[in-house]
Amino acid sequence: MKAISAFFILVLLGCGGTADQRIPESQRSGVVFVGDSIFHRWDLPTYFPNKAYVNAGVEGERTDQILARLPQILSGQNVCNGFQTALTCQTIPPPKLVIIYAGWNDIFQLVDPAVADANIQNMVDLCKRQGVDVVLVALARFDPAFPHHTPNPFDAPADAINAGIRSIATETLTPEIPVIPLDQVFAGQQGYTIDDTHPNALGYSEMRDAFNHFLTGF
Repeated sequence: MKAISAFFILVLLGCGGTADQRIPESQRSGVVFVGDSIFHRWDLPTYFPNKAYVNAGVEGERTDQILARLPQILSGQNVCNGFQTALTCQTIPPPKLVIIYAGWNDIFQLVDPAVADANIQNMVDLCKRQGVDVVLVALARFDPAFPHHTPNPFDAPADAINAGIRSIATETLTPEIPVIPLDQVFAGQQGYTIDDTHPNALGYSEMRDAFNHFLTGF
């Protein structure tokens, strides 16, 4: 997986790319939530009052698309959220911490979980190169309150992606990357989403409680 990561980072950044110019740690601050619609729809100021967390969730994005815009997020130059066709973008101080939640759109678009995990590995490698702290998020399972499919075709690839995420976290040295276990947070529950995937108010409240444990000091 490391060899794949190195290749894709070189392709992504190119020779002499600005993302290779490491920003001093003293110039980094704040937290960015990097992901897809599950983050985009999260009203961070309501759930995290008095915290200037930045939302960089974009509706419908796969892991490869999130990876492609990650260098701009890490530089703070072009941090966007919203719908792919109607983004709201801003310039922010380069972040100290990014929280990455990605993979559901890969599942829905039948992307191999191994490919999704390779993209997440590339995200982690890029963050580490830049001296940015990372927290990964394990995917919540499909909400059983919406039994659209029997048997459910989504849990198996979600479990595979989560296994990869945990492998990435444990293989990373100095230090191991934290993983927020949303698959465990919602285990045995139903009715925590509005549609099967996107959290409702209860779901986001439980996510807030789980995330707060990893946001001490930010």
